[in-house]
Amino acid sequence: MRVLTGDLNRRFADWLSLLPYTESLRGNIDLPEWIRTTDDRNVFREFIYPEGQLGSGETHMFHDRAILTSKNDAVTAFNNTIAGLRNTESRDYFAFDEVQNEQVRHISDYSAEFLQTLGGSGLQFTSYAVSGIN
Repeated sequence: MRVLTGDLNRRFADWLSLLPYTESLRGNIDLPEWIRTTDDRNVFREFIYPEGQLGSGETHMFHDRAILTSKNDAVTAFNNTIAGLRNTESRDYFAFDEVQNEQVRHISDYSAEFLQTLGGSGLQFTSYAVSGIN
C-alpha cells in the first residue's frame, strides 16, 4: 500500500481496521472495486516504489509506504528486486553470531558460522541484507 492523502486513504484505512473484527473479511476476500489491484508485479512495484526514486539512494520514500501481506512467500523475491534497483551498499546482519550465557563458566565454543545456520523462533532467515540505511 502507498499511503495517499485524502478521502481514499481514509476509506482504505477504515476498511483495513475492519479486517480483524469482521468475520466475512477472513480467509479469501473480495476486494472492493475502489481498491486498485494489478497482477503485474512491475506495475505494482512502480506504483509503490517508482524506479526513479529507488535509484536515487534516498531513504525518505520508505517512510510512508508499506506492503501489507498475510503471507511472506513472495516478499523476499520482491524485496530483492527493490534492493537490486537501489544504488546503495548492502550489509548482512546475522540472527545469531555469538553465544551469550549468564553462566560464564559454561559458555560453549560455537563458531559464528555454525550459529548462522540456526533459525530462531519467529525468524524465517538466519541472515538479513540491509541497504541504504543512514
